[in-house]
Amino acid sequence: MTDLIFEAVCEVCNFDWKDGITKDQRGRVNAAVKQIRDLYGEATDAVPMMIHERAAAWAVVYPQIPLTPQSLTGNWSTILNAAEALRESEKRKQTERRRVTNAHARSGCQTCGDDHYVVVMVNAQGHDVSMPCPDCNS
Repeated sequence: MTDLIFEAVCEVCNFDWKDGITKDQRGRVNAAVKQIRDLYGEATDAVPMMIHERAAAWAVVYPQIPLTPQSLTGNWSTILNAAEALRESEKRKQTERRRVTNAHARSGCQTCGDDHYVVVMVNAQGHDVSMPCPDCNS
């Protein structure tokens, strides 16, 4: 009989359960599977997906640390929020970097559309020739 929860835990922890899992590894996986089953019972349809979702969140929060069955169950209820908080923090940092990088740009230049350059002609090779915008680029 196939145990999808056991297989999912083995897969996200990179345990080769078919060809060489040790007794220690099997015991750790079984302990994690038991804890997860204690939460969700035998309704196993969505649980493997939840395991993979938490493994992906683990990789966001702790990219250099391999996932173990104990770290999966030990962080089960918090890892999704931790990953989301980290993603939001990174978005805020990127937004701030863009704001600082584009601080010189004047908003609303009708001549260049805030590109700070205008095309003045096309040369013989078909390339645009541009110059600084006379209205917003000093």
